[in-house]
Amino acid sequence: MNNRLNKKILGADAAFINTLMEYSWPGNVRELQNVVERAMNLCSSDILTLEHLIIGFDNRSKRPITKIPKFSYEEDLDLKKTIEMYEKEVITNSLKIHKTYRKTAKALGISHTSIINKVKKFDIQV
Repeated sequence: MNNRLNKKILGADAAFINTLMEYSWPGNVRELQNVVERAMNLCSSDILTLEHLIIGFDNRSKRPITKIPKFSYEEDLDLKKTIEMYEKEVITNSLKIHKTYRKTAKALGISHTSIINKVKKFDIQV
């Protein structure tokens, strides 16, 4: 990317890397590439920092989201139940923001039929 963007970025600091590692990357590698490219375009030094990192946008405030909220869970839940609780929370919040199944699906990087099925599965009230 340095060559393509005509930059000389040497690396990233630990906070930048840790935030990238904490994010779930619903858009997979393409989303990661876009986020790193955006950070490189914003960077005027040779090290990427949290200042350059924009992972998404809060559609209500139109402000960039750089920190991923931590999900709290109950210790006696198994992994599958914990993931389902988190998935339900993410879908519910995304539906509140995007209003439609199609827009929510696009934002989360899945099909709209998957959203419909998950709304039914998790009994999400819209």
